[in-house]
Amino acid sequence: MWKMDRINCLKCNKPIEFPPYIGPDDYDGQIRCNNCNQLLNIKLKLSKVLKYNQVEEKSNNKRNVNITYELAKPKDELKES
Repeated sequence: MWKMDRINCLKCNKPIEFPPYIGPDDYDGQIRCNNCNQLLNIKLKLSKVLKYNQVEEKSNNKRNVNITYELAKPKDELKES
């Protein structure tokens, strides 16, 4: 069985529960925190979180503001870059 990385919400700091449609494959999209309903963008590759950010939702149709949290790359990936 595959193991998904764990992340915490950037707003309430509670663990994010991934919805069933996010499986062991790559994913680049949005999810909502089950606790505070915050919208997050998330990028996964083979069940590993590459980065995720908080989306500030505006009701007056102005641009969204993103707060990004990027995970450090393993040392072997840094050498290839």
